[in-house]
Amino acid sequence: MRRQFVVLLMIALLQPLFAMDSKQKSQLDSYLSQRKYSTAIRFLEKVDPQNDDPEALIQKVHISISYFVQSLNHRIFAFKDLTETESVESLRKNGGTFDLGHSIDIPEAVNRLLRKFPNDGRLYSALGDFYADVALRYRQNDPFKDSSKLALEAYQHATSLGSVTEQNQASLGLLAAQSQDYALAEQGYRRALTFDPTNADYNYNLALALMSLSRFQEAQKYAKTAYDRYQIAGSKRDALLMYADSYLYQGHDDEALVYYSQIISAEPDNLFPLRRQMQCYLGLRRIDDLRKAFGNYMRLGGDDPTAVSKLSGIFQSEAYTKTFIDLSDSWIGVTSPKASGKTLLSLGTLSYYEAFAFKAVGDQSKYRKRLTEAKDYLASVLSPDNPIFKQIDQDLAK
Repeated sequence: MRRQFVVLLMIALLQPLFAMDSKQKSQLDSYLSQRKYSTAIRFLEKVDPQNDDPEALIQKVHISISYFVQSLNHRIFAFKDLTETESVESLRKNGGTFDLGHSIDIPEAVNRLLRKFPNDGRLYSALGDFYADVALRYRQNDPFKDSSKLALEAYQHATSLGSVTEQNQASLGLLAAQSQDYALAEQGYRRALTFDPTNADYNYNLALALMSLSRFQEAQKYAKTAYDRYQIAGSKRDALLMYADSYLYQGHDDEALVYYSQIISAEPDNLFPLRRQMQCYLGLRRIDDLRKAFGNYMRLGGDDPTAVSKLSGIFQSEAYTKTFIDLSDSWIGVTSPKASGKTLLSLGTLSYYEAFAFKAVGDQSKYRKRLTEAKDYLASVLSPDNPIFKQIDQDLAK
């Protein structure tokens, strides 16, 4: 299970000091509260047609990225005044014919104003929000080539100028983590938490950044808070897994085992915590429990070559290779007399990986024997043109 940082697509408009008079401000607020986004953007275009006012431009940026129903490379936008039954998300998803009549080169407009107002951190923050939105939406088809990097640069400028918001720090943390700059991610999420200390996603992502920095004990506090605050079962599981991992990576197998077992009780077919459980049993030398867990794992995932590969990976250390051989021999010996169908695939897959364990300990005879048996098992269930047979023949020919 590959752990990922939680993405927050936040709609959080800044509260600027409007250059507009109070009547105009009230009018814009009214349009937004009524979800009249097309009317709102046209109103701002009339108030500030040349994008000369920082506050008005910031509003244009945030309305553009938060409420567009269609965009062309985030340079041309369509908006709509929504009915009671409509939402921006549904219109984006379902598509339709909209008027792409609002053209604005946001980077050019913001950068032009930054030359006039170089210390306005809000402009940097808005620019960061724009590039972050592009990075998250377009990914590999980024029309600005490296929006993630550009967003991080803008957010760091904003932060240095004192423009620190919950949104820009959470976005900074996410993008930094995706760039594997976990120290910067930590800074962003710590600042985001000052706005919302019990936010489950911020706590989870900060814990994950700390885990990536090998600061496992520090990560525990935030993983535990995330677990306590999450309401969705899958999110609670992921937080508890990280909490358990923080013990495992510190060598506290007993403590880690408690939490892995808790997850397995709730999700008995989840192979990831089963592998972690076996790592704990291996470290604690609880061989009988390890043997039972090994059999359970093979019953659930033995017919999946990737799952068996990951299982063998637990025993890659030279000290544990013979344990893998012992467990594999026992399971194959008990299982092979009654093998058929799915079980034959499991036997073939495990035999293949056990063969390389024999090779690792220098037993060429058993290496070749297990490879041959793997081929025989798999020939009963797989098509003759399956690439595994060519691979086995190549291995035997060496």
